[in-house]
Amino acid sequence: MIVLGTTIAIDEIDPYRCIGCGVCVQSCQNDVIRMKGGKAYRAHLEECSGCTFCIEDCPREAISLGLVSESKKQKGYQTK
Repeated sequence: MIVLGTTIAIDEIDPYRCIGCGVCVQSCQNDVIRMKGGKAYRAHLEECSGCTFCIEDCPREAISLGLVSESKKQKGYQTK
């Protein structure tokens, strides 16, 4: 069940599991994920379509999908 005012998008990129390989950046068709300090982070969350390519390609399972509030998504919430 999806809660009103939410959408499915990248919920978290675990900095402890991320090895900085950049595979997720290359997999993302919407340019949502970027690298900073050798780790991936959500740069443009408002563009995430929830396609799961980044999740499928991440060799360390560092990316999780979940319900994200529309207001957080529209603000382009960043995780560093």
